[in-house]
Parts: sequence; structure tokens; C-alpha cells
Amino acid sequence: MIVDDQATSRTILRSLIQRVDSKAKLYVFDETSAADAFCRTRVMDFVFTDYKLTKSNGIELIEKISRYPTCCNTTFVGVTASDEPSVRSAFIRVGAVAVLSKPVGISEIERILRPQQEPCGLLNLDNSNPAH
Repeated sequence: MIVDDQATSRTILRSLIQRVDSKAKLYVFDETSAADAFCRTRVMDFVFTDYKLTKSNGIELIEKISRYPTCCNTTFVGVTASDEPSVRSAFIRVGAVAVLSKPVGISEIERILRPQQEPCGLLNLDNSNPAH
């Protein structure tokens, strides 16, 4: 699932995810209330959510839907244009496994959707500081 209020960002993220996994079934929302309602009854493997949304934010969305039984095994990913450390730490605090900076690149999506390719199960999103 993708949640972002900017159409261009949704299109780019959808395209990147489909390049990595052409069989991915994607649900795309431009606001949190529809995404929230959708998650109440459906299991999501991944949720990519932007930080700043029109009526809410991605941190609040993750905090809320991560409590649903349908999302107990969901992988949450924050997406933001903000370089504020507090935004990144808040995403991690509510359960995001990663926080991607806009513009998102294909390598970051690959590392999230294909974590088994990372040695030792490490999820290293900082190319300037390799884990090995």
C-alpha cells in the first residue's frame, strides 16, 4: 500500500515498486482515513507512507494501523522530504523498518522488498556507510 497526497510521488513510488516486483498488488491512497479504513479488513505486506499528508501524517497512520490484527505482520516504511532527525526517529519509534528520503531510488525499494539479499539480514539504507 502507498499513502501520499502528492500524485507525482504516488506515481513514482508505484513505478519503483512494480519494477522490483511486477506481481505486487498495490493499493494507493491520497489520504489517511481511506487507507485506515482499508487496513481494518485487509492484510497488507508493506505500507509506504509519506510523512506530511493533508489531514494527518504518516507517523500517526502507522501508529494507528499497526495495532490492527490485519497489520500485525505488515512492514511499514516512512517516506519523507524532511531531513529532520526527529521525523526519522518518530517513524522508527512507531514501527517503521526504514525511512526513505525523497526522491526515492530503486536501490532503497529493492532493499526493503528483497531483504533476503542483504547479508546477515541487515537493512542498510545508507550507501555511504556499508554494513560490511
